[in-house]
Amino acid sequence: FLHPDPAEVGAWCRAHVAPGSVFVAPSAAARRDALRRMLDADGVTLGLTATSRGRFLPLLERHAGLSAPKVLPAAVERLLVAECARAAGVPLFDEAGRDAPAGAIAAVVRMIRSLRLNGVSPSRFVDSGGDPLAADAYRRFEGRREALGFVDEAERIRRLVVAGVP
Repeated sequence: FLHPDPAEVGAWCRAHVAPGSVFVAPSAAARRDALRRMLDADGVTLGLTATSRGRFLPLLERHAGLSAPKVLPAAVERLLVAECARAAGVPLFDEAGRDAPAGAIAAVVRMIRSLRLNGVSPSRFVDSGGDPLAADAYRRFEGRREALGFVDEAERIRRLVVAGVP
């Protein structure tokens, strides 16, 4: 069920929500009302919160009692990637006086994120047959990110696991 009027959700839940039903709630209060109704009826209850990708890690961090980290803004990430890829001599980044194509920057950003999320270091990337120039850009980027004190998605996930979030 999806109720369109948040002001009427509580009364509607008490009248309609029963075990076996699925209720999409427009607010946390509506979810609580629906769950209470199902618990009162001795039903098996599963509470689930769906959130956007951008709000998922902050939600988990808040529930785990972790302080808000200094997250690397996307614009700064792109600037650092371009700077580090240019310094490493990655093709498309090495032309003096010209900006790298946006697609090239996005490709390197995706590569670094993917490698970080999979726990692959720059040296392991090269040992596995990866491009040494791309690995050098990755190494330089990580050094700059850490020096500036920013955390990335991989570091945030590691913090959550250490805090006991499965």
